[in-house]
Amino acid sequence: MKIYPLLFFILSSLIVSGQTSSDSISMVRKNGSIKYFHQHKEVKFLELPGIMQDNPEAYKTVNYAKHAHAWGHIMLGLAGINLAYGVLIGLSEVVEHKAISYIPADAIAGIVLGTIFIAIYIPINSNYKEGTRRAIDIYNSGLQQSSRRKTDLRFGFNSCGIGMTLRF
Repeated sequence: MKIYPLLFFILSSLIVSGQTSSDSISMVRKNGSIKYFHQHKEVKFLELPGIMQDNPEAYKTVNYAKHAHAWGHIMLGLAGINLAYGVLIGLSEVVEHKAISYIPADAIAGIVLGTIFIAIYIPINSNYKEGTRRAIDIYNSGLQQSSRRKTDLRFGFNSCGIGMTLRF
């Protein structure tokens, strides 16, 4: 009789299977940047679509985030170029005239345009971060749903006594 509780414990441990932490993807903020981990190893953002290929919804979401990431870098590059142009033109005029009284329109336009590109970059970057977080959540929830094993436990009577069948 003492074998039945042990047998029940073993069977229930076979039936209950959860997602291991090594299957999931985690996103951690470290030193002002975002790090991604999969199977206890750090992965780059551009490797995430390859990892998420098995989950179509997560793959689609991470691709949108990847495009937002690329556009964000383009906007940030344009902002840097325009700001540098505006500051350099303004400084060259100040050095040439030895006075701050005259700032050329090109310098002002460069600084204003650079500021506009930064203002455009901010929502694009937040879309990238939000899309990546959403894709990781979708991927991890898909793992939890698909990692559950389908088992079938049946008890029956036969000529020798009580029988048990476990299918998985």
